[in-house]
Amino acid sequence: WRELGDLYRREGRPGKAVACYDRYLAAVPGDEAARAVDTALREARGMPPLAVGLAEEADPRDEDGTGGLRPGVEFWGALCGLAASPADVDRFYGGGAALPGPGPGASLGLAGGLGLDYAFEGGFMFGLGAYGIARAYAYPSAAGTDRYAVDHAAAFLEPGWRLRLSRRFVLEPRLGLGGMESYIAASQDSTGQRWRSQGTGYALWPELRGEVLLDDWGHVGVGASLGYLYGFPEGEVVTSSSDAAAVGSPWSYTDPAGNARSWSALTQGLTFGVFLAYRALPMFW
Repeated sequence: WRELGDLYRREGRPGKAVACYDRYLAAVPGDEAARAVDTALREARGMPPLAVGLAEEADPRDEDGTGGLRPGVEFWGALCGLAASPADVDRFYGGGAALPGPGPGASLGLAGGLGLDYAFEGGFMFGLGAYGIARAYAYPSAAGTDRYAVDHAAAFLEPGWRLRLSRRFVLEPRLGLGGMESYIAASQDSTGQRWRSQGTGYALWPELRGEVLLDDWGHVGVGASLGYLYGFPEGEVVTSSSDAAAVGSPWSYTDPAGNARSWSALTQGLTFGVFLAYRALPMFW
């Protein structure tokens, strides 16, 4: 507390300096040099001298209306489930016709991510997140199984707001804005054909995170998240195929009316997951 008080005094933040000196003097009342500094700061702020052995109720972690949040960098890792609709794969596989789908549970995808956030003292935060997203589908056919694997590499800018609800619980609404690169592999036993494609797109990911802090200062926390991923794909280009003539061309399908349609991977849906966060500096003052 003495070192924090000295730091705040040098930075010209007397309110926080006084709160730190008060706590230090409550533990070390015989430090007359620190008491003289504290008294001078108090007089400049129109406050009476601190009584020996006592500390004011003011706490630097709660002063100035910041909720006690300390600016700093944090690192996190997340694992999420994605309740993505298989409608895009159904559309390609069925030529635009409605299909019963690949079966119960097959539309659940997985996403894993690592990120870096910077939190400001007032509660605003800004982060960068990198994710890998995967989903897979299988359609039985007379000749075997037709399989589709839809994978994404995604990067997001993630502004948000941190709300301290209690000593050990923090709520973080955040919004991911970024791009998703898609990589699709298809193998059809029914036709003997194989494809791979690559595409680009954009994504919007509003998310709410709730974090439980594992220590009093907020160095480490675990939490859960709930959100919805919106995808905006821009089409797929075939990168390899058992039909060499198709390489480099847009991935397309023929609809029931006989028209050629460009196909893209529309990965979106409800997300839910868990995460672990670490901060080099405490979250709270």
